[in-house]
Order: sequence, then structure tokens, then C-alpha cells
Amino acid sequence: MRQVHVIANWQSEHVVELEDEGPGVPPEIRETLFEPFVTLGKKRGTGLGLAVARRFMADHGGTIELAPAQEGRGACFRLSLPAPEPAGPPAEGGAAR
Repeated sequence: MRQVHVIANWQSEHVVELEDEGPGVPPEIRETLFEPFVTLGKKRGTGLGLAVARRFMADHGGTIELAPAQEGRGACFRLSLPAPEPAGPPAEGGAAR
């Protein structure tokens, strides 16, 4: 059975690490992994998933990166988004927006 491990940290930024138990990312594509159409040894897929994910994260002020995986585990990706500013006090005579 394949599993995905999630580690979350909600400090000054929101950080989530996703790690699986697959074969990992081959060394020969690690440098170009987030470029469109990069894939290796898959029977299906276009190689666009991680390029789209990086663009989505960047559009929201965040990042996605390949992170070191724990020994014996597959790929690990770290997703980071800036924490939202705390909401201000409610407007006079109404609820907070």
C-alpha cells in the first residue's frame, strides 16, 4: 500500500511537506523537474503537473520545491505560502470583514 505523509507548520508561513513511499525523483531530472513537459519513465502523463503546481503556488506568493526525503522514502515536496495578516478589529457597528 502506498502512503503519503503530511507534515504541517503554521508559523510565519504555512508549510506543508508531502512525502510518499514511491521510487523518488530520478537524479537526472531533479534540476528540470518543475519545467513543462519534464517526465521520465512514465507510461502516462504530460509532465505538466509540477509546472502547473509551481505556477499556482507563485501566483499565491508561495513556493514548491523538491525537499530531501527521509531514508527509505520516496519523493518529498515542500509547499510554502505566506501566512495571512491577522484580521483587524471589527468595523464600528458591524462585523469584521
